[in-house]
Amino acid sequence: MYIQYIYLSMSSAVGSLMNAHLDQLQQKQWLWKGAEAATQATRRLASGYPLLDRYLAGGWPDSGVIELQPSHWGIGELRLILPLLQTLVARDPEGLQVWINPPARLTPYSLPRPQSPQLLLLRPRQPQQALWAAEQALNSGHCSYLVLWQRGLNPAQAKRLQLAARTHQALAFVISRPPRTRQALPLTLRMSLQPAAQGLTLEVTKQQQGWPLPPLQLAWHEAWPQLCLPVDQPRFPILEPLAQPLSVPVNELPIATTAAANEPHA
Repeated sequence: MYIQYIYLSMSSAVGSLMNAHLDQLQQKQWLWKGAEAATQATRRLASGYPLLDRYLAGGWPDSGVIELQPSHWGIGELRLILPLLQTLVARDPEGLQVWINPPARLTPYSLPRPQSPQLLLLRPRQPQQALWAAEQALNSGHCSYLVLWQRGLNPAQAKRLQLAARTHQALAFVISRPPRTRQALPLTLRMSLQPAAQGLTLEVTKQQQGWPLPPLQLAWHEAWPQLCLPVDQPRFPILEPLAQPLSVPVNELPIATTAAANEPHA
């Protein structure tokens, strides 16, 4: 009986210690319970591309941080999210539209509402300043969307942005280059992008409450045919051989003299 009493006391102490550690992890939002998946189901917003909506089980997440990792800048990452940004601006026209550190000058074609007074373009000099500005914009509670170009995020930075976005029901896109080594980050969604002859190749490499998805070919030839190669056209032109080889003596080739070369053209 004495041994059994010691065993029960130790089990109770270990159980209390484990519960205390679990409570700390849950307070820091480092713990996810599978039983809460049904009540925490992420709402979806239409992407503007029916095929992409089916791929994402209904569309883009309604809030949180989405990381896009294009292989190169300017392969279509903004055209991919432009229909969604237009939806967010229409839903909240008074909300802030925040763009931070774009790698090139933004054109009106890449903005959902170029003349909006709520449009903010920020160019902080340091990555930490950019992250601070992004977090402040999300915590304002008046942000329709946020697009941030950043080299990458560490777990602490991703957690702060994710907490601010989910708390205030905002959507933030972080556009970064693919890292050499992947690390687990508390993000709502992570998607890699590769250029394709007819559009983009997408691949979800991480998503909350779900598994990674196989690559998807998203064709744009109907919406933007000028940005796609024709299906029957090779990527590089094929040079056809001449019917007869050139046979011009070297001494008969026209050679411009120095004086003639310096004369102004008509």
